[in-house]
Parts: sequence; structure tokens; C-alpha cells
Amino acid sequence: MGRYPIYAIMAIIFIGLIKLLQVSAFDADKYTKNRKASFSEPIEQPKAGKNQNNKEIKKEASTELQTPNEKEASFQTNQQETDSTFQVDTESVAFKEVETTEVETARTYSSFSDLKNNYLAPKMASLPAGQLREDIVVRYYRHEQDGDKVYALKDQGYYIHEKEATETMGLGSNILYYGDDVNIEDIQLIAYILLEENLPLKAIEPTQFGWKSTSVEIGTDTLMLEEQTLSIDDIKNFRK
Repeated sequence: MGRYPIYAIMAIIFIGLIKLLQVSAFDADKYTKNRKASFSEPIEQPKAGKNQNNKEIKKEASTELQTPNEKEASFQTNQQETDSTFQVDTESVAFKEVETTEVETARTYSSFSDLKNNYLAPKMASLPAGQLREDIVVRYYRHEQDGDKVYALKDQGYYIHEKEATETMGLGSNILYYGDDVNIEDIQLIAYILLEENLPLKAIEPTQFGWKSTSVEIGTDTLMLEEQTLSIDDIKNFRK
């Protein structure tokens, strides 16, 4: 009787171990199947709609990347066209300015009256009342034979710096010397006025003295006493 309870206990333990092994075996088999399924089953492919959306996203992304370059290329093209137009316009304006300047420089006055009205009158109008011009000096070596003829220049706004003639005393004035900076219009005007006053000019020559660059000098050349007096046409066609 004492041995049977021991066998009964052992049988229960043995049965329990068998059950435990069966459960473990079942769990292991289930784990193995699940593990195989997780590695062997195909991954679900995106549906057509999602794939289309992805393509659209990629397409949009591609467009965004290309758009700045296209805009930049378009901007550069437009800029080149603008620069080209601007360059042409600038050259055109520059040409017109040069052309205008050349025309003004090359302008000739048809007569003494034309010079007085269109060249001298604006200069006189810009002077205060009673003031003479300061941009040009008339240097005059006074001769008794000239009388008051030269002083007619004051009425046209010219300042006269005068001295008594010494070496040519007893002779009359017969030549004009002009400085490099004197306008040809002033040279012609002075010559016209003196000729109108019956002062017999024989020649118009450039001065040899650099410090007289803004002066017109009325003098006497003893070698020209017998030369022919200048005509109105000679003065009109005079060029420096």
C-alpha cells in the first residue's frame, strides 16, 4: 500500500511533463510557420492609384527642379534682347549727339548781320547792363591815323586793352592776330566791325605768343602796307 501513492505521484508528474512537451511543441510549430510566412509572403504592391500619385509627385518634383533653369534661361534670353536693344538705342543717341555737335561746330554764318543776331546778341544779353565781355580781350596799339574806329568794338561788348604804338608810330593799324582759344566767330565779328569802320585790314594771322590765347590783337605789319585790303567775302570765308 505504501508504494502505490509514490507511483501515482510519479504518473501525475510524467503526464504533466508530456502535456508540457506537447504545448511547447505546438508553440514551436506555430512560431516556425509564422516565421516562414513573414519571410516568404510577397510584399503588397501599391495600388494603381497610389502608383499614379507617386508618378505625379515625381513629375511635379521634376518640374519644380527644371522650372528655375527654364526661367533662368528665359530671363537670360530676355536680358540679352534688352541689353541688345539698349546698346542700339545708346549708340543711336550717341550718334545723334555727335552728329548734332558736328553740325553746330561746322555752322557758318551767312553775313555780318547773321553773326550779330545769332552769335553776338545772346552773349550780350547775358551780360549785366554796362558790363563788357571778360572771355576775350582786344589788345590795341593805338595810332592817331585810326581815329576812333577801333572803339566801335566797345559797343558790341568787347573789352579793349590799349597801349600807345611805338615802333609803328605814324602808321595805321592793318592786321589782326588771334589766340588759339578765340572763337572764329569773334575773329570774324571784329574784322567785320573794323572793316565797316573803314579800317583797312590787310591780313588775319595767328599770334606767336601763347599767353595771348584769349586775345585778338590789332597791330601793324610794315610789310603789308601796300597789300590789298580784305573784302567782306575774305572775312566770311576765313578759317582758323
